[in-house]
Amino acid sequence: MARRFIGIDPGTTGAVVILNERGDVELASLMPIRRVGKRNEVDAAKLAQMVASDIDSRAAVESVTAFGMGRTSAFTFGKNLGSVHAVLDVLGIPTMRVLPRLWQEVFWCKGDVEDTKAAAVGCVSQGWPSLAKSLKLKKNQGIADATLIAEWLRLTAG
Repeated sequence: MARRFIGIDPGTTGAVVILNERGDVELASLMPIRRVGKRNEVDAAKLAQMVASDIDSRAAVESVTAFGMGRTSAFTFGKNLGSVHAVLDVLGIPTMRVLPRLWQEVFWCKGDVEDTKAAAVGCVSQGWPSLAKSLKLKKNQGIADATLIAEWLRLTAG
């Protein structure tokens, strides 16, 4: 049976990547957002359209905290993270939360990397050349993390 692996770098500057069981990219997108007042929010309806499928799917969402954020920013971040998890729950997609150090250590030794975003971009550019050009833009770097989160899921839970 076919299976899909969804990697999510949460938040309004994050991304969603879906890999098939061979590790080929089926979808690589910035997190869908909508403007609400002065702030951006995850667009849960668009996210649901992106990840919904009849194909057996699994998801991994990076487990992050709002440490160091102000109260309003932390609340907004928590709301957005909750939206991501709610979409996956409503669609019945089994979801794992994964700490950055867990998925990162599969692709590089954490102690040897100072700039994890640059390391993720380099790793994805080599492993998935079709994504390399878009990753040159800083705003798209969340796609690199989401790709590696999806690949981590495929390798560990596939």
